[in-house]
Order: sequence, then structure tokens, then C-alpha cells
Amino acid sequence: MNGIPNIENAILYLEKVTDYLLSDAHPDGRSKSVFLKRFGFLQTEPQVLVDALKAHPTINIIVETKFTDYGIRYVVECSIRSPDGRNPCIRTVWQENNSGLPVFITAYPNS
Repeated sequence: MNGIPNIENAILYLEKVTDYLLSDAHPDGRSKSVFLKRFGFLQTEPQVLVDALKAHPTINIIVETKFTDYGIRYVVECSIRSPDGRNPCIRTVWQENNSGLPVFITAYPNS
């Protein structure tokens, strides 16, 4: 499958970026923060990462679609547009909510 339905209306909460993905204090997010900061993403400029994450499913392919009790879950992988231009390969996970809109769940390095 290529393309998450309604991705142009995706929901991505800023707190998910500031308090998790770019937080050195979050126990689960710390390693993700270290990784993302290596490519120029900064906690002081979270909107840069928000925009890159929202663009990620539009420039990459879905590698997994799973039907769950909570809705359809999509896993997208590879390049994210990074501030330093190195564009590392990551995975993002999105899940449809009750309204059929994709909601950002998480992102992590694709190893």
C-alpha cells in the first residue's frame, strides 16, 4: 500500500515531540532524543520535527498495515528530512482514530 488515507489531516500532538521524542529526561524517549539531535532536531525548535514527521508518510511507503482493536495501524519507513540534510532512515507509526484521521503514535530509528 502506498499512502495513508487522510494524511493531510494527520494529528500530531506537540507534546509528543517536546515531552517524549526530544526529551533527554523521558526514560523511553531519551535514546530517540539523542538520535534525532544528531541530525539537527532541537528541543527548542520542536515544530521542525513536527513538520518533518508529518511529511514522512508523504515521501515514504507503508511497510506494514495492521488491523487492531483501536483502528488501522500503519508503519512507514525510511528517510526523514532532517535539518542537517543527512535524512536518516526512521520508522513512524500512525493509527486511524474513530473519525478516520491518522494519529501519530511514535517514531524510532530504523535499524
